[in-house]
Amino acid sequence: MHNHSRNLQAGPGSVPISNFSYIGVTGPLGWAGLDPANVKCSTANVQSPINIEHDVVPLSKTHPQLSIPSVKSAEFENLGSTVEVVINGTTIFEGKTYSLKQYHFHTPAEHLVDAQFYPMEVHFVNIASSKSLNQGIQ
Repeated sequence: MHNHSRNLQAGPGSVPISNFSYIGVTGPLGWAGLDPANVKCSTANVQSPINIEHDVVPLSKTHPQLSIPSVKSAEFENLGSTVEVVINGTTIFEGKTYSLKQYHFHTPAEHLVDAQFYPMEVHFVNIASSKSLNQGIQ
């Protein structure tokens, strides 16, 4: 059901098809074996896939506030493994403001929550403003 490469065809102007996936032997738990450069996928604790454990990483008491401008059109980029939506929004979290640059989806999810994979996840890619960085230092 989630085999994204099954019906993709390489051709002029196409995106190269990745050798990884989000399920099976080429899924997150197998990434380390796909290429020697991926070894940290099995040895690092801050590299995908990450198991987010609620007893180690408690839920935040605040919710991020996303502001995505209403636009007549948006830029979508086919990355070969996901679709990225390029935007210029903001995220406010715990009093700090971040520039929201893009978001993209993974199906099934790339990471685990309490050792459980989920059908989908979204990554919001933010950049801290210099004001937020200065606030964090004080």
